[in-house]
Amino acid sequence: MDLITSLRVLRRYWLITTFLLLVTIAGTAAVVFVLPWTYQAQSTMVLLPSRAASQSNGNNPYLSFDASDTSTAFLVSVVVTGPTSKQALVAKGDTGTYTIGLSPDTAGPVLIATATAKTASDAENTLTAVTAAVGVNLHQLQVGRGVPPKDQIQLQVAAMSAHATKLISKKGKLVVLALVLGLFLTFGVPLLIDASATRRRQERQDAEELAARQAGGSGNAARARPDGEKARRPVRDESELAGARRPRQWTE
Repeated sequence: MDLITSLRVLRRYWLITTFLLLVTIAGTAAVVFVLPWTYQAQSTMVLLPSRAASQSNGNNPYLSFDASDTSTAFLVSVVVTGPTSKQALVAKGDTGTYTIGLSPDTAGPVLIATATAKTASDAENTLTAVTAAVGVNLHQLQVGRGVPPKDQIQLQVAAMSAHATKLISKKGKLVVLALVLGLFLTFGVPLLIDASATRRRQERQDAEELAARQAGGSGNAARARPDGEKARRPVRDESELAGARRPRQWTE
C-alpha cells in the first residue's frame, strides 16, 4: 500500500482517525503536565590516606593513594547503600532514592553519590544526608577497629550540587513514547479496519462468482440433455419391424 492509498483510507475513516489523533494529543499532554518531574543532585567524595601514610610523601595525601584506599571506599559505599542505612535515612524524612559507587573515570578512591526525588528539595536533602552518612560510616568503621585518629582515612567532599537539576531526558523519553504509540494507533487502526473490510468484501465476491459459475454449469447441462429418455431414439415393436421387412404386395 503506497502513501496515496494510505491517505485515501485515512480520509475514508476520518472519524476514527480524528478520534485517535485527539486521544494521542491528550495522552501526550497528560504525560507532560500530569506526570511529575524527576530531580537529581550529585556529590563527589574522595577518601584521603591517613596522616601517618602521608608522612613519607611530605604529608601530602594526594601523593599517597594506594589500593587499600579504593577498597575502603567500596566498602563504605556498600554499607551506606545497605538496608540499615536506607531505613535510617527514611526515618529522618529523606524520601528520595540514591546510589553510591566508585567513579568510573578513575581507579582511585573516588565515590559518586546521586540522589533523585520528585521535588528539588527532596533530592537536595537526600543528597546532603547521604554525603554525611558516608563520612559517619567511614569514621565508625575505623573507630570500631580501634584505629587511632592519625591512622584513619579521611573523607573530603570534592564537589556537591548546589541545586537539584530537572531530568528533562527522562520525561522526554516518556513523551516520545506516548507520541509514537499514539501516532502508530492513529494511522494503524484505520488501515487495519480497511484491510479487514477489503478482505471480507473480496471473500463475498469470490463466493458469489463461484455460486454463479455453479448455477450456469447446471443450466447448460439441462439444456444440452433435458430428458435422458427423450434423447434416445424410440425402439419399435416387433410388428412394426416385421411390417417394415415384409415386401409390398400389388393387387389388381
